[in-house]
Amino acid sequence: MDLIIAVCRALANKPRLRLLRLIYEQSGRTVESLAVDAKLPADAASKHLKLLRGLHLIQMTPSGRCVHCSPAPPESTNNDFLRDIQKLLTQLFGDKDLNRTLAQVCDSGVTAPQGWDTAFEAMLKHATAFTHLRRLLLLRWLSRKGPCRPEELAAGAQMSADAARRHLDKLRRRGVIADDAKTPGAWTIVRTAHPPCRQKLLAIVLRAAGKV
Repeated sequence: MDLIIAVCRALANKPRLRLLRLIYEQSGRTVESLAVDAKLPADAASKHLKLLRGLHLIQMTPSGRCVHCSPAPPESTNNDFLRDIQKLLTQLFGDKDLNRTLAQVCDSGVTAPQGWDTAFEAMLKHATAFTHLRRLLLLRWLSRKGPCRPEELAAGAQMSADAARRHLDKLRRRGVIADDAKTPGAWTIVRTAHPPCRQKLLAIVLRAAGKV
């Protein structure tokens, strides 16, 4: 669970998303050039990049006085969860088509300005659904048991009813769970296909959480 939380917290950060986009669009960028294009101080960019490298989301290769950054290859880790995240980032940032990325990450009918900031806001919202252990425990219970009422979830995930309600509300507002149509008062995991990024990330997280 700790790795899921660490990766999703890393992705729930606009400066790091900007850096990831730049790296996945053009492999081999130097730390200095990334800092300039991401509008970050060089030391801040370096700190973000080292965190991403530690999670196998990028690789950093020294060359003379420069350090070049590239997407991490699949062989950089034998962890299935990290490999799935690498694939998701490649799908999102593997080309420069902003409209394609927006279609992947945004809910239909989004009215915000259609730029990278809009995409990053949507991605941040998706990632923050999975940045707390209690939310992961609730989702794992729902995944295993199917639709459940809040009191069942609280008992199953071993937390207070108030804590369960707070975290369930956060999952609801992020579009991950919804009222179950067949069981009044129960919650269920949203299994629709839109937006694709949220559903792919949810599937990745549930696979990893189910193995813990």
